[in-house]
Amino acid sequence: MSGYAQGGAAAVTTPAPATKWQADHAKRPGQQQAAQQQQGAGGGAAAAATTGGELAVQHRAANGVVYFVYGDPQGPFTSIRTLSPERKQRLLATNRIYFGADPHMFYYTDGSIGLAANSSSSMLGHPQSLRDHSATINIITDEMVDIHGLPVRPTSRQLATGAVKVAGTHELVHELLSVCLLLGSRHSVRVPMTPTLVVPKTHLFDFLNSNPQMHAVADFIMTYPSPQLHFRPNVLEHPDLLVTIPMRNAPHPPPRPSHSKHFEKPAFDVLPKGVTVHGCPIHGENTHLLHVQCEVIREPWCSSSGVVAI
Repeated sequence: MSGYAQGGAAAVTTPAPATKWQADHAKRPGQQQAAQQQQGAGGGAAAAATTGGELAVQHRAANGVVYFVYGDPQGPFTSIRTLSPERKQRLLATNRIYFGADPHMFYYTDGSIGLAANSSSSMLGHPQSLRDHSATINIITDEMVDIHGLPVRPTSRQLATGAVKVAGTHELVHELLSVCLLLGSRHSVRVPMTPTLVVPKTHLFDFLNSNPQMHAVADFIMTYPSPQLHFRPNVLEHPDLLVTIPMRNAPHPPPRPSHSKHFEKPAFDVLPKGVTVHGCPIHGENTHLLHVQCEVIREPWCSSSGVVAI
């Protein structure tokens, strides 16, 4: 039997069992902040409260690392590596879903996330989307760009991610786009798109969602008992509100969307009075002189002569 090292626990309490997994894992930021302030003011053990109101107890490892524990069992504690073979087999039988699935990358449930144009309230499409917590920039495939006619421009940006390493040649004109979670629901969130590289088609994803993209909704993934993504639709006004989306942990080929495009190629003409544009994705179909707001969509669709070929 093994237990905590002497002096390791800053406090010894055993919280009541939670009835929901959210109570086990979803910490309330406001209560955490209050606990941290209490600790900083010279209070005893800091206590972080879960959504269910139970307390997570502060402990300290032998090397001084501070950590918090919720649901600590009474009596001696043993790790999964010290279970007897017989007991391990019995316990595995009650956790078949988790241990029976191979760990993969985590994908949004089909239809739970989509891309939209800022100029429209409707969705452009629901790509097969991967959440990568190592990525510093979004990625979208050239196939998705072609299907939806998304505006692109040359770029020198590079990607840093745990999944792939990419140096892109083009990126989306992301200022015109948004990423939407649960569109049409009470808890829908529409987040302005952050920089997004365009890469060749891959079987792994249509759209890879990065940390900067989801920073505003403070999302995170839990893998037990099944993959689930949690996000806060309004972390400023409602920090206790936590929304959960089931996730898949392996890719599968999604239905291919139709080729109806929100963004059609605009037409540019070089005239004595200046460059005019027709079909501008920012200002609509009417012809008008090109100006700084719509300059971002000019270069990717212009030929060397300065006139776009439709």
